Amino acid sequence: MRFYDLILADSAGNVFKPTNDGLGFKKSAGGSTFTSWVNGKNNPGALHIDFDVPAAPLNQAQGSAKIAVYGVGLGMIGQASDLNGQTLTLSAGMKPGLPLATAAAAQSGLILQGTIFQAFGNWQGTTQTLELVVSPPASQQDLKPIPSILWPAKQPLATALFSTLQQAFAKFGMKANVNIANITQPVDGSHQYSTLSQLSDYIQQKSQELGKPSYDTPDKEYSGVQIKIVGNTIYAYDNQATASPKQLAFTDLIGQPTWISPGTVSFKTVLRSDIALGDYIQFPAKGLVAPYVLTSQAAAYPNTPARSKTAFQGQFWVTRVQHFASFRQPDADAWCTSFEAAALSP
Repeated sequence: MRFYDLILADSAGNVFKPTNDGLGFKKSAGGSTFTSWVNGKNNPGALHIDFDVPAAPLNQAQGSAKIAVYGVGLGMIGQASDLNGQTLTLSAGMKPGLPLATAAAAQSGLILQGTIFQAFGNWQGTTQTLELVVSPPASQQDLKPIPSILWPAKQPLATALFSTLQQAFAKFGMKANVNIANITQPVDGSHQYSTLSQLSDYIQQKSQELGKPSYDTPDKEYSGVQIKIVGNTIYAYDNQATASPKQLAFTDLIGQPTWISPGTVSFKTVLRSDIALGDYIQFPAKGLVAPYVLTSQAAAYPNTPARSKTAFQGQFWVTRVQHFASFRQPDADAWCTSFEAAALSP
């Protein structure tokens, strides 16, 4: 079953919840503002929700997330301005309840945590909506300016980066690929940046300038170090991790994966949160009866060996994620996650 859980909260953690008559909001501790999952069961009366949630490294331009909740009362629309600057948390995916939802619980989870940049109500005919524009990434509106990054010679990049970020993001956790600790520079460096996006851009370019790290392999083009925020954790990562890839099943895919540039593939799955930027994935080696992608023209003939193999072999590194959803629209494309991934060595 499709699942979403939307929490709107103030700086003290109090959650905006519909009043008993549904005509406005009240605040109290804990719980959710709108959800489709109540007491461990699907809520058939859950409000319809649309959202478009992009995710990309902080050094790449990305638009704000957009969320619309339908069927709200005029009182909620009238209180929309009270939501400006508040914190928004959105979890989504699938829950058990359909034959193909065997891994639903593990795949659903947090897809967005951020600050509401603009909240407004809309009323057209009999349709009333609460519209929310959310600034990415999480909770950056009230943070201190980024201090100068001091990177002494021979010091690991992860140490220099996180000692800088912890001064402005004191409440955020910090995680990095183990391999990033091997990246150093031969001379001392110091740079000042006003935003995390500018700092992220510098870190990626500088790490690429230093050349492929010693742990790199000739068949991998080094991505440089990139930064992302998930929830209240800042991650520094590159495409040199040694983690096991997440195996996609044939039934996970919506439509046909497509090459969009040399070495880069685009594909869609049922909406899920467990595949994030920097993760490794692997496509199914075989389809069900016939493959969804043929490797050659010869594979189009019945009973040829190529009919049991896909064109997407080896591992891929996820470089972009975007969640699209329209809760009560029955089409499969109305509840999906779109990915871009770069091919690694077979």
